[in-house]
Amino acid sequence: MSSELLPGFETQSRAGEVYVVHIIFFVLSVITVLARLAAARTSRRDLELDDWLALAAVVFIMGLFIGTMLFLRFGLGRHEVVVEKEDHLNITRYFQTMFANEILYPLGLGCARLSLAVLYYRIFGLFSARYYLYGVIAFIVAWTIYASVPTIVACTPVEDFWKIRKNCIDLARLYISTAVGSIVTDFTLIILPIRYTLGLEMSYNQKALLVLVFVFGGLSHMGNCRSDDLDRLGGLLRGHLLLPTNSSSRISQKPL
Repeated sequence: MSSELLPGFETQSRAGEVYVVHIIFFVLSVITVLARLAAARTSRRDLELDDWLALAAVVFIMGLFIGTMLFLRFGLGRHEVVVEKEDHLNITRYFQTMFANEILYPLGLGCARLSLAVLYYRIFGLFSARYYLYGVIAFIVAWTIYASVPTIVACTPVEDFWKIRKNCIDLARLYISTAVGSIVTDFTLIILPIRYTLGLEMSYNQKALLVLVFVFGGLSHMGNCRSDDLDRLGGLLRGHLLLPTNSSSRISQKPL
């Protein structure tokens, strides 16, 4: 038996799109945290808990970014049959990288969100604001645990995650449920500070600018999160095979 690929099948790739999206958001994330640390140094204030959480988030994001680059090396954005033809171990390496990324992703995202929530807690000294923030912080911690721990025990034994993938939980449902909680948390972090910003003693223009900072900062954060969510769900929603492809074309088999 031999495999006949459709014209252009081997050269089809969407890896370039993944490179562009992830590099842009990764650079923005690093610049944002560096600017935050520089501002703290310029104002001669000690680093607060929210600063350290932001720094921890960048460390996890760096690991996640490296993992994404490995995804591309092992076939992300290309057809599975082509990737496996190049090296049959690419599929196993892809799943091993995914296992690591699925742990780093919620940890990095959890630290980033906790950094925002703690910053709001420090800015808004009102008891009513802190009352809501306690709930938000508790939810973020619970979400981080829910999104990371099941991945570690997703398959029994653990190596089945990148081997036969038979004794595993339904990861597609897990990722969809975590994505829903993720979206709710993001919108909460965007909307929550607006009410209390309007109550601050400053000019109308200053309030408007501060609200815009919160909104656009939250939207950029959501954009980064959603790009990673798409990577997680891309292959899962096509079935049990996690390696995403960019076509539903099938390989026609012909006898020798």
